[in-house]
Amino acid sequence: ADALYMFGGTTGQLLNDLWMYTFSTRMWLQVHRPRPASDTSTPRPRFSIIAGFYSQGSDGLFLISTGEGDRKVFFNDIWAFNTTSRLWTELPSRGDVPTERYGAAGGMHINGTALYVTHGFSNRRFSDTVYYDMTRMRWVEVFAGANKYSNTEPHPRCLLGSTLV
Repeated sequence: ADALYMFGGTTGQLLNDLWMYTFSTRMWLQVHRPRPASDTSTPRPRFSIIAGFYSQGSDGLFLISTGEGDRKVFFNDIWAFNTTSRLWTELPSRGDVPTERYGAAGGMHINGTALYVTHGFSNRRFSDTVYYDMTRMRWVEVFAGANKYSNTEPHPRCLLGSTLV
């Protein structure tokens, strides 16, 4: 893949724009302009998301989930940006849907079909792990989070290339 995608964030104002960096040209391109939070055809403005990339035939899907929006609103939705059609689609939220959160760790599994979400915060701390199965279009719980979270202990996270393992 020759591109890196960057969604949303905050500059003091929450954003829901989408940018693409092309490594071969070393250039940024805005591929989706900011939209009002009331626009239901695009994800609401947010920061602190989980993202991944899923290949679907000749199309690529840039996936986002979770995050924090305006006035401490937290998200558990999942959206796919089709890099060919340049359209957003909200994916079905069924199965073991995670609780709304921000500050989670995650990313695409090495098999390329599962977007993982683990830990995070809202009005409490989470220690569970779920993934969105792109082949079955549903959330699957891996770990219910029975361990008590400790902010003084190390938090294992490992990236292999651009993949959470």
